[in-house]
Amino acid sequence: EKGILLYVIFSGLTLAIIGMIDSLLTAVVADKITKTKHNSDRELFGQGIGNIVSALFGGMMGAGTTPATVLNIKSGARNKLSGIIHAVFLIVILLVAAPIASQIPKAALAGLLITVGISILDFEVFKTLKKIPKQDNIVMFTVLLLTSFWDLMYAVAAGLIMAALIFMKKMADVVEGQSKD
Repeated sequence: EKGILLYVIFSGLTLAIIGMIDSLLTAVVADKITKTKHNSDRELFGQGIGNIVSALFGGMMGAGTTPATVLNIKSGARNKLSGIIHAVFLIVILLVAAPIASQIPKAALAGLLITVGISILDFEVFKTLKKIPKQDNIVMFTVLLLTSFWDLMYAVAAGLIMAALIFMKKMADVVEGQSKD
């Protein structure tokens, strides 16, 4: 019983962290495309309230969806009303047109997701990989591979542990350098 509770707490915290990171990433991507600046505190506060209200009605937590946001912006959206219209449209599909939508081949949906995924890639990052410390690149690619081929929860845990170990090593080096002076 205690093990299950710890697993639920760990999973909940992991999903909360992933949700926060995903929402902030979505906001940064939207800022880059629209040349605006988001307020991280408002973003996360709104996400928290939305998730609490959703849970009160039996819903699941959610976070920013980068592909939908990018597609929305590239389709001409420039204000918060577009996000509301997008949400209402999805609710209508879920409640009214679900039988029709269920007939869409998964291959067609996969193709759409791949197209949108490629459109949100920031290829400029590849130019900066040489400037990023090697340890950070190792953490990033390890988390990417673990997420893609194993499990998101374990990937996040591994990334946090690796980042913590790198941080401890850097702090130990700083202390060691100061003690030699």
